[in-house]
Amino acid sequence: MKKLMLLFLVSVSFLFAPPPISDLIIYEDVNQDVENYYAERDSVFNDWILDVNPTVINNGYFGLAALELAHSKYFIDTMLVDAESSFIGFQNYAMESLGFINYLIGNIFQDVNEPKDFIHNLTEYFKS
Repeated sequence: MKKLMLLFLVSVSFLFAPPPISDLIIYEDVNQDVENYYAERDSVFNDWILDVNPTVINNGYFGLAALELAHSKYFIDTMLVDAESSFIGFQNYAMESLGFINYLIGNIFQDVNEPKDFIHNLTEYFKS
């Protein structure tokens, strides 16, 4: 009976408890305001670590871990965008290089039936 009463009291306390307030908000887009918010939350979490209450200390460590996760998400997103633009630039450069090599090889090996034709085309290429 005592267990049932305790379970009932715990259930009722959850019904009337205030809603939890988040300690950290993770943003999709990071601008200067969000950076300032993260810096403010960082100092709050570091203050919590210095508390004597173990629950507050754990919340501070979890807050710092979540904050690092938010920073790493932003860093990874930025890195992927930079990598994608670098890859597109490399792809364009490679296509231009292949076009030049095709043009070069096409001119040098054009109408080559004998070795002297190849030498002639190579000489003409370097003259131009």
